[in-house]
Amino acid sequence: MFRRIKKSIAKAIVKNKGNNNTFYVNSVVNTQDSFNEIQKLIREGKTSEAADLFSGLVKGAAAQHPAFPHWRYGIDFNPENGSVTLSHVPSSKEALKSHPLKGSVDVNLPDEIKANFKNWGELIRYSYNTQTTLEFDATSFETWIGKKLIDKQKGEIKLKLIPHSFPPPSPMRLYTTNGSVSFDYLEIGVSKIENNIIYMDNAQQENNIVAVQLMINLQKGAFLLEGFSGT
Repeated sequence: MFRRIKKSIAKAIVKNKGNNNTFYVNSVVNTQDSFNEIQKLIREGKTSEAADLFSGLVKGAAAQHPAFPHWRYGIDFNPENGSVTLSHVPSSKEALKSHPLKGSVDVNLPDEIKANFKNWGELIRYSYNTQTTLEFDATSFETWIGKKLIDKQKGEIKLKLIPHSFPPPSPMRLYTTNGSVSFDYLEIGVSKIENNIIYMDNAQQENNIVAVQLMINLQKGAFLLEGFSGT
């Protein structure tokens, strides 16, 4: 059954309509606040002064992270629209393991999802296998680093879960032992995973002269060259 999510989140986007901020959990946080003084210096052509001021702001703000010294803020500024991007940055790999970034969210799931998936594991697996981004309405969202609460939001919130991408295509040679089929170079990648079958093809290969589709049945351990066509 579905329960309140409280686990490490690979990547999620949370939009709170109340203040028009966008929070990228385990990624970045975008706000619409602007550094007016930096914009003024840039408009006046005083780029060196703007860079110095921005550098000072970044160094000062980085240490203000509530989980410092294990985590710090990374800050990027977009001079075109005045937006500031804040990122949660671990101080080391050890800090990421000892003080992991986690999220806790109360989600209103659509009836269709409740009817087709037994739990979050099935839903997240479906999202990855089909490379489908999932969107939900949520009533609250909390961000934790280790045991420390970093941020808490309530109200009308949009939650978007984005699956990790499939691994990039890998170069390989494909041939049959009887010599009837032989391709010296193909870039084969995963296109989808469904019913314990991995579907692979070379659709992303540039200037390919042949289209190849492969299927691997994980349960039976069988490999099938489904078909290919030349151009």
